[in-house]
Amino acid sequence: MAQLPVLVPYATITNALPAAAPGDTIVLAAGYCPEALVVSLNNITLTGPASVHGIAVFIAAS
Repeated sequence: MAQLPVLVPYATITNALPAAAPGDTIVLAAGYCPEALVVSLNNITLTGPASVHGIAVFIAAS
């Protein structure tokens, strides 16, 4: 299980997803900007620093 940091070396979650495997964690850096994305992998964790606004996640079934 790998940790894939977003901002360095991956600029966005979209850039990190192709390198991710089931069980990996994508770590959002402070100052990360929101993006819309499609995650088609199972068992991926998105995490990042706590903020005043929290993290909004919208999940839609395809």
